[in-house]
Amino acid sequence: MNVYEELLESDVKYNPKIVRQLITSNRKKSGDITEKTKKIIFFMMKKIIIKGIANFFNIHRNRGNEVPYESEDMVVELYLVLHECMKKFDPEKEKNFYLYYNSAVSRRIIRMSNYRSVYIPGVKKVSIDKKFKNSDGEEVGVLDFVYRDWE
Repeated sequence: MNVYEELLESDVKYNPKIVRQLITSNRKKSGDITEKTKKIIFFMMKKIIIKGIANFFNIHRNRGNEVPYESEDMVVELYLVLHECMKKFDPEKEKNFYLYYNSAVSRRIIRMSNYRSVYIPGVKKVSIDKKFKNSDGEEVGVLDFVYRDWE
């Protein structure tokens, strides 16, 4: 069973007081958040994670693009987002980690949805894998085409 399937089957409920206490007590004890605590909070955030993965897949389907990542890759990416959020979360200023993490996941999903496209004036969206013929008749990739224009 992979982590995504574990998330779907888990029944851990989010509790803001517990999350705040876990983060605060871990920082006091060891100066950092332990892996066990990260895993507990990760499973508490399952609704955000599952919703974020579904949004990512829907964005790509609506654009007519192939989905470049599997759900397991997305789970790993959102775990890294959780790690960063836990390092930066200040329980004194922020009251609800759920909202803090939700906004970070939304930003990452949007960023990841735009990884495979590059803006070229006059062209709506171009995949990085797309090949063009330059003025010399050579076949070049989008990045070669864009970087040449920037030089």
